[in-house]
Amino acid sequence: SKEFIPYVLSRIVSKMTNKNADERYQSAFGLCHDLQGARDYIDAEKKLDPCIHKYISKLKHLKSRKGNLSSNAGVVSKNEAHRRARKLSTSTEEIRQLIEEEEFPLGQQDCFSSLRRVYRMIGRDAERQQIADSYFSTSKTGKPISVLVGGYSGIGKSTLVKEVIRQIETQVQSKILIGKGKFAQYTNDSYGGFTGLFCELLDKAMSDYQSKSIVSALSSLSHKEQNLLSSQLLPRLKTLIKKENEAQSENEVAARNVQVLTEVVALKFLTCLSKLYESPLIIFIDDVQWAGANSVALLQRILGNYKYPLLAILAFRDNEITKNHPLAKFISSLDLQAHDALTIELTELSKPSVDSLVREILGLGREEEISENL
Repeated sequence: SKEFIPYVLSRIVSKMTNKNADERYQSAFGLCHDLQGARDYIDAEKKLDPCIHKYISKLKHLKSRKGNLSSNAGVVSKNEAHRRARKLSTSTEEIRQLIEEEEFPLGQQDCFSSLRRVYRMIGRDAERQQIADSYFSTSKTGKPISVLVGGYSGIGKSTLVKEVIRQIETQVQSKILIGKGKFAQYTNDSYGGFTGLFCELLDKAMSDYQSKSIVSALSSLSHKEQNLLSSQLLPRLKTLIKKENEAQSENEVAARNVQVLTEVVALKFLTCLSKLYESPLIIFIDDVQWAGANSVALLQRILGNYKYPLLAILAFRDNEITKNHPLAKFISSLDLQAHDALTIELTELSKPSVDSLVREILGLGREEEISENL
């Protein structure tokens, strides 16, 4: 039965079956070491049991006298006596477990046969919390918020944002409309990253709601606007909408300013989809330094005219933004727009953070030193 299973063995089994893979044994050597140590500890514990029982009997005796407990300084108050009595109510098994956990910690000789891949973010807690707070802020105020994440290539901008989005999805119980887009350096697509962004938004909405609900939400868009959106930004929209009057709409649009119309229709599309959700809309666009003039104009239209809760996260390499770059002018104009903007510049990790990262990769404990030249 359970009462005959040594506590140390129960701890080892719990460590082997931990839900978090990083908390389990990472090597057979570490497991064998703890099993051998557990055998020796159980033998030594048998000699310790009489001492523990003797100590417990004294505690129980003192507890029975809780009304007359005294200290070296004299008789204590009744409340103090009750407090001490409750403190002395620890069972024999609980005391044994506390002693064991302190004297026999697990995994001390557990090592890794290869380098570990670190999945969690290290050294960016402050920045991560700033972005998460921005989301909950727009949820309360209803005003759009832009977060600009700058930094050199490979410094962790995308990883940081993805980590924050996972955190938000975990904390928020209701459905969230989230879309991600990424610009490419060499492309002829006028709206690059927005094509992927709008496709993800449509896919997410279709996974959360039935197609009929999506079509109903987009019913405020005319056939001309739907056709323009499908030709400029969202080819997949053709699978949802009717193709009637398509030729006529193309001729009509050709006579107008296609860019301005595309911006207006894109804004209406976001508004239509976001009305299906109670939580604020989240859009993440990566590598914005490669966005062209049309994309920056569309971005400016969305952030300047969207009237619902929105968290727009833009990641870019700030060292590649020149004064004449369209994005530079857009950033300088953010202060004049009707929504809040937060700028986060990622720098190199601090030495303690690098130490933590190396420990995670090598599977080292906190007490093990890392060479300065490593």
